Amino acid sequence: MENIINEGQVITIEGKDYTIRRLNTRDVFKVAAILGKVYKPGMGYTEGQETGFAAAFLSAIPVAENDIVGLLSGLLGLTVEQFDELPPEAIFDIVEGLSQSQDLKRFFDKVKAMMSKLNISPQA
Repeated sequence: MENIINEGQVITIEGKDYTIRRLNTRDVFKVAAILGKVYKPGMGYTEGQETGFAAAFLSAIPVAENDIVGLLSGLLGLTVEQFDELPPEAIFDIVEGLSQSQDLKRFFDKVKAMMSKLNISPQA
């Protein structure tokens, strides 16, 4: 677990290992912008709901394709052109790895705690 937190999540695509680098502040804004394009009241993210995050993120493809490609290629340290050469199913592996990111989980935990402090319901 310590290696994942310090170095990022490793995923394998067609026998080659790629490391999803740790998220930074800008990445969080990018993820929020992407999810904001498909957000619906009641949609939330809590511990153990990686599948919900992945589903919401993937559902944004039709409305945020360029944003998603830019984010995911950057997370893997690839150019957009290199990202485009990956097999189509790779996006699922990358999003699954992103959904398991400890950085993303901690961010959503902080959002949930802040909303609770401010008495804001995620369903509103």
